[in-house]
Amino acid sequence: MSRRLSSFTGTVPAELDVTFSNLNVSAGTGENSKTILQNVSGYASPGTLLALMGATGSGKTTMLSVLSNRLDSGTTLNSPSKVRYGEYMFSKSLKRFIGFVEQDDVVIDSLTVRQSLTYTARLRMGGNYTEQEKKDRVEDVLKQLRMEKCAETRVGSAMARGVSGGERKRLAIGNEILTRPRVLFLDEPTSGLDSTTAHLVVQCLKELSIRDRVTVVSSIHQPSSQIFHEFDRLCFLHDGQPVYFGESKQAALDFFSDLGFTCPQHYNPPDYFMEVAVTGKLEGETMRTKLNSALSDTMLKDDRATEIDGRISISGHNQVPLELKQSQSARYASSFASQIKVLASRTAVKVLREKMTIEGFVLIIGLSLIAGLLWLNLGSESPDVFARTGLALWITGTWMFFPLINALGVFIQDRVVLRKELYVGAYRLSAYYMTRVVTLLPFEMLYAWLFVTSLYLMALLKDGSFEQYILLIFATWLSMSAFYAVGFIIAAGVPDRHLQTAAILAITFFFAYSGFFKPFDDIAAWMRWTEHVNLLLYGYHLIMYILFHYGPDYTCVLGEDTQYDDECADGVITPQEALDFYDVTKSPALSIGVLLGGTLVLHYLAYRFLRLRTKLRDNLGTAEQNNPVNKAQITLPAGNMDDAQGVDRWSATEHSSMTKLSATIVDPDKSYIEIDIAEPMDRISHMESITQV
Repeated sequence: MSRRLSSFTGTVPAELDVTFSNLNVSAGTGENSKTILQNVSGYASPGTLLALMGATGSGKTTMLSVLSNRLDSGTTLNSPSKVRYGEYMFSKSLKRFIGFVEQDDVVIDSLTVRQSLTYTARLRMGGNYTEQEKKDRVEDVLKQLRMEKCAETRVGSAMARGVSGGERKRLAIGNEILTRPRVLFLDEPTSGLDSTTAHLVVQCLKELSIRDRVTVVSSIHQPSSQIFHEFDRLCFLHDGQPVYFGESKQAALDFFSDLGFTCPQHYNPPDYFMEVAVTGKLEGETMRTKLNSALSDTMLKDDRATEIDGRISISGHNQVPLELKQSQSARYASSFASQIKVLASRTAVKVLREKMTIEGFVLIIGLSLIAGLLWLNLGSESPDVFARTGLALWITGTWMFFPLINALGVFIQDRVVLRKELYVGAYRLSAYYMTRVVTLLPFEMLYAWLFVTSLYLMALLKDGSFEQYILLIFATWLSMSAFYAVGFIIAAGVPDRHLQTAAILAITFFFAYSGFFKPFDDIAAWMRWTEHVNLLLYGYHLIMYILFHYGPDYTCVLGEDTQYDDECADGVITPQEALDFYDVTKSPALSIGVLLGGTLVLHYLAYRFLRLRTKLRDNLGTAEQNNPVNKAQITLPAGNMDDAQGVDRWSATEHSSMTKLSATIVDPDKSYIEIDIAEPMDRISHMESITQV
């Protein structure tokens, strides 16, 4: 009992096995419901490799998803499915100690191998380790996975050359084992690799399991004989049902041989097992009955399986294991401030390599050159008034379109890594979002400076001023930031397949209801509210104010038709007359306030949308809600919590007919323990020391 009480403090044992019983998974509802897994039971032990094998569609990936609590929303884990990690149910606190390597390697392409591991270590190893210890751990993992030679190579992608497929896979594994997880799940880690590289990957997993006593569970499609012999245990599935669970190698061969399927000499056992399954030799009620009987006999002979039977009820009611209880802060290895610091550094490196490219600079300079040549050497005569309004619209429209479009792919690029790191509790979503937004600000300012500087030298220098130049950079940056926020909210709130449609509609709305094409007084009264929410209009009015208020007076050209008859009555058009003529009614303070406020509101809404889309689903907890247990309280003598050690003796001697109890301390200051009892309350109501909760 003392060992169990110590687990209440949130301390996870150095080793965790994985036990599972009666796994039943279905997809769809009603008549469209389809069974994916049916009555699968077994275990995986520390220091061993468990292989999940089966033909395509056999359910091995789904089973791996169940064990790691990663089922998709379209599938349901049904009662009486149970999964335990040591004594614990799955919890948000426990997931930090469970690693998962996906089939598609989840790594950041723009980082080097060492950078990827270093940032992962800084995020997930937490404040209990010094920076030097984290660096040492990174070097240890590089050596363990034999990646020292490629440590300074960028990971790369399909578009940019980087590490090899095997190195990329080992990096994905390295990111998971940095924190020394108690359990490691892998989804087909050898997929897409040649046989030699695949064997190297599995060898690394084998060494890891033995050296660090990690429980390793891996789905694998059709391994070579070398790889097959690296695994300690095998769970073979067919059509979602268990065919074999037990030791691999000779024991598996003997099992199939007893069923009448003898593997030919010099034949790869996994190839033969797959051949038996794919050719339909395991089909039919008679064969299913035979398989169930043989599997039951195998499990009965397994002492470990018998032990599990007593813990998580493979065939009956037994104790409900404890859920690890920890504080909110304990869900994350690092503090919020540390998360911000590390994410800002990592995101800055990523964005720097993505944004600071020759192509990016060519685009910015090209846009400014096109505009500069079009408005070359703007003067101070009446025709230049209209030219300046066109320039203001060009600047505003350009820095509406590009930021909005560029922001659409932000979460698509990050989603896989984000989902993975949120799941393992590497950081809070708010820390990610804040750093993703803030790290863009310097690049936005750089782009605004480059664009405005080039344009200003060509078009506005003649009658300009330093004050106008600085304010124009600020206004351009402000407009750019606002439309990045518009792009963020579309990217966060709209499904990927509809992003382009939503972006085009947004751009069309901003232009259509800007007053450029039709005065607001001429549109329907119930649509005039659009004037007050159109960020493009506020940006346009702000830039118009800067161009005219800090510009010259305009001399009216005699003898030419002009639209400024009234303004030219005295031969000069003042900046204010020009602003009034074009109905620039938004004050600079209002425009700045709306652009800043709108940016903040849009980012907040985008964050909330992103939070909804990344909300994690607790499959295991949902499944066990269908199997509720009764709760009761045992009063302890004299309020001494040390007497809690008597609970096990009490249940065994005073009430031996009752099934086992699991005790949970409710409050150390109170004189009772809350227990879970897998029996109806009326069977224990006569006990004076028990009260129903």
